[in-house]
Amino acid sequence: MSNEETGKLVRVDSVAAKGKKIEISFSNGEKVLCSPDSYSEFRLYEGKEVNRIEFNKIKDYVRMEGLYAYALGLIGKRMRSKKEVRDKLIAKGADLETHRKIIFRLEKQGLLDDKEFAFAYSEEASQYKHLGKLAILAKLKELGISEDLLAKLSFSDKVELDNALICLETLNMRYQRFPDRRKRQACRLGLHKQGFEEHIIEEAMSRGYQKPSDKEEGKSLDKAVDKAIAHYARKYSGYELYKRVLGSLAMKGYDYDDIRSKLEEKIDVHS
Repeated sequence: MSNEETGKLVRVDSVAAKGKKIEISFSNGEKVLCSPDSYSEFRLYEGKEVNRIEFNKIKDYVRMEGLYAYALGLIGKRMRSKKEVRDKLIAKGADLETHRKIIFRLEKQGLLDDKEFAFAYSEEASQYKHLGKLAILAKLKELGISEDLLAKLSFSDKVELDNALICLETLNMRYQRFPDRRKRQACRLGLHKQGFEEHIIEEAMSRGYQKPSDKEEGKSLDKAVDKAIAHYARKYSGYELYKRVLGSLAMKGYDYDDIRSKLEEKIDVHS
């Protein structure tokens, strides 16, 4: 910036309250919306003149304070990791120097701490969401928590198993109409998605899996056979119909011999 540009003066044309903010209009047509503290910091008033360097300092300071207030609002709603706050600030247009200064300021004030966040998130996710160790660690890694901090988290097998059994109760209900083989697969997959380790899943399945009764599975198979026959009978008959229905129901997890027994009662393979 040349000396001529630096020395060029900008005048404060007007100062007006805008809710809890103050709007300052300058002679160059630019307006700045700032907090009362920012306004007082530069001792601005109508008719005051500032050079170009001072004017840019005012704008930078006001922008910094606005982004800092935004960051405070984010962590006021709930605890957040440094990466979360940084990503939000970048999305708001903060450059590298600005978001680093804001995060450093928040850390210095004790308002942003990845270690506290990691322990709090881990406890809440386990206690209220019943997530397993693997899911919790994966989410924290996604939120920018370092490997060193992740290694300091501990997960009790007893708590993990209790959470897995709670999840399995829901899965048992959700898949209660599935045949045994398919239900087992669905329950195991559900526990994997919740982030439990394999040895926890094995123990939970041995303790809490509810196998469908023969009566329930028989009723389920009857309905499935009738539905499949109605669907495939539009195009096929005889042995071709038999094959299509058999393959479809086997894919859904029903016992192969049970399906054959039902189909032999309902389909004439020689027709």
